[in-house]
Amino acid sequence: MKQFMNRQLVLLLTGFISVSGTLSLGMLSYAKTEKEIVRFEELPDETLSQEVVCGTKKKELDLPKYLYAQVEDMTESEDDDSEIWIASSSDASSVSTVSATSSNAQSRAASKATPANATPSDADWTDDWKRVRVNWVLDESFSEGDEYDETVPGVYVFEAELAREKYVLGDAELPRIEVVVTAPDCTEIYTVEDLKGISDDLSGTYKLMNDLDLSDEDWTPIEDFHGVFDGGNHRINNLTMYCDDEGPVYLGLFSHDSHAEFKNLVIHNVTCHVAGEVYIGCISSGPDESDSDGSSVFDHCRLTGDCIIHAEGQVSFGGIASGDGKDISDCRSTANVEITSLGTEQAGTSGVVAFDIFK
Repeated sequence: MKQFMNRQLVLLLTGFISVSGTLSLGMLSYAKTEKEIVRFEELPDETLSQEVVCGTKKKELDLPKYLYAQVEDMTESEDDDSEIWIASSSDASSVSTVSATSSNAQSRAASKATPANATPSDADWTDDWKRVRVNWVLDESFSEGDEYDETVPGVYVFEAELAREKYVLGDAELPRIEVVVTAPDCTEIYTVEDLKGISDDLSGTYKLMNDLDLSDEDWTPIEDFHGVFDGGNHRINNLTMYCDDEGPVYLGLFSHDSHAEFKNLVIHNVTCHVAGEVYIGCISSGPDESDSDGSSVFDHCRLTGDCIIHAEGQVSFGGIASGDGKDISDCRSTANVEITSLGTEQAGTSGVVAFDIFK
């Protein structure tokens, strides 16, 4: 009886050791895998350092959504506690097989490893190069402000951040992109006050950045302009002018221009009341009196809407310009023009330009 119980105990212990060995093998082989970024492919110099003109929006900057990164699988044991394992001969054979398989896998991985100086563009594509999604965040400490402002010249530095927690950073450094916003080569016009400010520099270069409404203004023409005005294909709406002078007077957005250039501008709706004789060019009227040969250029300009002119004297009206010395190209007037004049002569009432008929 005692021998029988000892034999049963031996069989029980043998089974436990066998099961324990199997469980230990499973526990030792169970591991957690993390993907570590070793390095990023270098971005081109023209991406890392950008120079853009004032007005360039953030979406127009070269901030790539993805970076190419070399990724390695980092294996960590879930349980660092050592397990006592007594293997049978069959278990040892299994372990040998597992070890051999692991060794062979490592050998194959090593043979496929990408050289240290390779990138996805100059080496064969392998599984350890991944396309990683990133976000670009402004580094306030090295930037002109706490957010990117395309209207403010200066330096703006963007840092890449991993968009997902799928990867961890090893020795890799996320890139930084420096953007320099340069001052415009012209004065930008955003408001009516900006428009009036042209009188402070009559030889400057200006660009209209948005539509303007002059319905609340008794507009005084900008005189003696000899610079460049680019309308940016925007509109100046409701040009309104009142004049009690018996004239002759020259009315328009500008007057007495000389060697000036007007382009890409739309004038929409004009109202004019004058007590006497008047020259009207909705963009500009009359040449510089001191320079009759001062030809000004008008390119791709438009007059639209309704033009209502009331004058006590004679009227010379040009949809775009009036007066001598105008170089007109690709301009047209589609406005409905209504002129009420107590004078005896009218000219250019439906055309683009009216010449001086009073000389």
